[in-house]
Amino acid sequence: MGDNQSTYSQDELRQFSKEELMDIVLKQNQQLALKQEERLRYTERLYKSVINTQHEMLCRFLPDTTISFVNHACVRHLGKPVDRLIGKKFLELIPSTEHQDFVRELRKLGK
Repeated sequence: MGDNQSTYSQDELRQFSKEELMDIVLKQNQQLALKQEERLRYTERLYKSVINTQHEMLCRFLPDTTISFVNHACVRHLGKPVDRLIGKKFLELIPSTEHQDFVRELRKLGK
């Protein structure tokens, strides 16, 4: 029986003081948190990889069309770096003659 174990029998647990039990629980919680953070980082890397290898343009914007995210395909198609697109209104990137049609199509998507 060692305190690096992840599970203990009831008999083993009875041998520990309250302080030792609290220490064991704390260590297990820390180990669990580290594993969860590791899984989250892996999932984030996978998600970013999928999004940024898409050939389709993906962008996210606020209701006023302020851009909050663009993938690599969007950057390539628009010919501007990410930092020049984030914070810019999407409507500024398309001809003013197309604004009404664009807004109308957006409203359809929101239904």
